[in-house]
Amino acid sequence: RAYLTVIGLMKYSFILILLLSAMTACLSDEEKRLQTDLSFEGEEMFSLSYSLDEHVAYSFQSPEYYMDTLNQSAIPGCPVVTIDEISNEVILTFGDGDCTTNRPLRTGKLVLSYTTDSLQVGYQQVAIRYEDYWVKGVKIDGRRHLSYVDSASSTMYLLDSITDFMITDANRSTSKLTGVILHEVFSENDSLKYYTTTGSGSGRNLTGRRFTFEINHEKRFSGNCFATGFQVAESGTEIWNFERTASRNVTHTLNFQQAEDCNHTAQIQLDDGRELLKKQ
Repeated sequence: RAYLTVIGLMKYSFILILLLSAMTACLSDEEKRLQTDLSFEGEEMFSLSYSLDEHVAYSFQSPEYYMDTLNQSAIPGCPVVTIDEISNEVILTFGDGDCTTNRPLRTGKLVLSYTTDSLQVGYQQVAIRYEDYWVKGVKIDGRRHLSYVDSASSTMYLLDSITDFMITDANRSTSKLTGVILHEVFSENDSLKYYTTTGSGSGRNLTGRRFTFEINHEKRFSGNCFATGFQVAESGTEIWNFERTASRNVTHTLNFQQAEDCNHTAQIQLDDGRELLKKQ
């Protein structure tokens, strides 16, 4: 009888192990999602933020600016410029030849499509399209439409509507967001002096977790730094909130700090108190 009891316990234990294994297999994806390392989440947050910022200033210039060959030679990133006057498009092709201002290592094409209003002077909208466009090891896709809002003698306001903006890393993992951003652009004689950015949005990260973000202190970018190939903001703050299904949501903060050499620092304050420092 003792022998039979032992056999019964062994069978019970075996069945229990099988059930636990099955449950673990079923929950493994969810567990991975819930146990995402915060520092990895911070890295992804910076990559999304940087990918949004690094190319948008190209859309601040008019088609006439790009038609001027003197301007073409000074465009940051040294793109080959192609003008399609019929479709009113400017195509910037990056990655050909050596370039001291292509610091984020861009390749591929940015296509700027301009729409004008015959009742007003200048372009009223510009759409950004991406063709196999890569920067800092991630591929960028999506749609952006920047609409002229207002202007003064040296200031232009552009409302940036971002739809299905997606970055894909080398492992083919994707992060996606949608948002609305306002750019206030200060120029002088076709030369970009500086611009500021405010706005907010939402999306999902590579683990499927939902998030929201807000630029709660405007980000400022220097025209001189952009001209030399640097695209990290010199000041400003972003707040990113990531959902959790089994616990409270977590909030990370991105603070931008100025450096004299334009290689500004992004300080990531993680929800658990740790800090990460990122540069371009």
